[in-house]
Amino acid sequence: MKNKLHPFPGGRAASRLSHLILNNLAALLRITIHHHCSACDLFPGLTMPGWSCLVTGAGGFVGQRIIRMLVQEKELQEVRALDKVFRPETKEEFSKLQTKAKVTMLEGDILDAQYLRRACQGISVVIHTAAVIDVSHVLPRQTILDVNLKGTQNILEACVEASVPAFIYCSTVDVAGPNSYKKIILNGHEEEHHESTWSDAYPYSKRMAEKAVLAAKVTMLEGDILDAQYLRRACQGISVVIHTASVMDFSRVLPRQTILDVNLKGTQNLLEAGIHASVPAFIYCSTVDVAGPNSYKKTILNGREEEHHESTWSNPYPYSKKMAEKAVLAANGSILKNGGTLHTCALRPMYIYGERGQFLSRIIIMALKNKGVLNVTGKFSIVNPVYVGNVAWAHILAARGLRDPKKSQNIQGQFYYISDDTPHQSYDDLNCTLSKEWGLRLDSSWSLPLPLLYWLAFLLETVSFLLRPFYNYRPPFNCHLVTLSNSKFTFSYKKAQRDLGYEPLVSWEEAKQKTSEWIGTLVEQHRETLDTKSQ
Repeated sequence: MKNKLHPFPGGRAASRLSHLILNNLAALLRITIHHHCSACDLFPGLTMPGWSCLVTGAGGFVGQRIIRMLVQEKELQEVRALDKVFRPETKEEFSKLQTKAKVTMLEGDILDAQYLRRACQGISVVIHTAAVIDVSHVLPRQTILDVNLKGTQNILEACVEASVPAFIYCSTVDVAGPNSYKKIILNGHEEEHHESTWSDAYPYSKRMAEKAVLAAKVTMLEGDILDAQYLRRACQGISVVIHTASVMDFSRVLPRQTILDVNLKGTQNLLEAGIHASVPAFIYCSTVDVAGPNSYKKTILNGREEEHHESTWSNPYPYSKKMAEKAVLAANGSILKNGGTLHTCALRPMYIYGERGQFLSRIIIMALKNKGVLNVTGKFSIVNPVYVGNVAWAHILAARGLRDPKKSQNIQGQFYYISDDTPHQSYDDLNCTLSKEWGLRLDSSWSLPLPLLYWLAFLLETVSFLLRPFYNYRPPFNCHLVTLSNSKFTFSYKKAQRDLGYEPLVSWEEAKQKTSEWIGTLVEQHRETLDTKSQ
């Protein structure tokens, strides 16, 4: 079929918070394309079902040939061809490609970081060929460095934020030399580690860009944050620690000591490991729960850090997170083993929603088992939930800020509320808005008034306490959960905006669409399960 110029494509569903912060990047370098190569030869292993590819510099000498080969791939769903400007004849050629894959032509600048983030959404593989070639010193040196080095760094960062799992960089043999006409290299190979020593802008910028691509390595470690020795090894050679690991339990299913061990002792272990390994920056993913709410009767709207709200609950989750945050902020300024200084900060996200969210997943699955009726648990609340992608983005900015001498001074030892432009609403309204496209609806039956619900929770907790010596009775809800689910409790992100340069990366409309699409997959899985049981 013939392809037309398409509008800017939408994004694919994001992953959970930790996956968004750390994503797998693969790198393939110094590609030499021969005229007899097939598409499978050029892209081995990329025949995964339903994949998509972004090619930068797609209007260039090499880029155009890559596009022609890519569209022959059977499982390819979309190829995005990105260049600063396409020649009219190139546009015509791409629009006439005979392929089942969607061909999208994007005109944009690889120095535009925001544009690259949008371009990478939903992409499986990035092939980066865009570069400025100038061996005659015609262009300003800084122009070449900006495009070839800064542009590559920009697209690497965009890939990390968009969860792109594979990155292929079109480098050049010039990064290997030659350094002298007197030295002969015939049939050289990678193991010889030839490297250009020229300071000229083109070979230097390509060499440094290649190093940046190769350095974008992700190592997955499976270990316990209660294992202090393991953490010390994990922190060796690290520049920044982003600590998101914790146990969340509002219903008191887990033993109190387990929650305290992981959330508090685990954080202390990681801080000590970081100091021992001389890690200079530590970012802690805290929670708005460390600020309250302490009573459903008290309203806090657009709260700020300067107001110093603090939870008074003894429940293990808010207590352990509060004490862990205090430990992190108190560690700011600690002397590292190498004589350096530790800089820390903490982020307090609002209730986090988005694809693969555990709480939202449970709510949707319960509703599907209840004929599509959503339980009403927080209709009296007014909160400002935050999309998971924006929380991850705030952590990236905090990591940048603590490493930036100009910004770090204002960030050190500080905590920040992280919200976004999701409308202020009740938890129940949020659940309904995200799932109504799939036929889910709120329970319209009568429910207890909030004061009566609170006192019932108090009564059940009392019964649980009295029965404890004889029987482990766990109430279906408790006073903390009732308060948390039904308070008017919102916070502003202006301090993060000022110090971190934080702006929500994902709009409410996009976040709603992504989350709703993911809920649709849960609905479909539920239907398939019912069909299987009925057969």
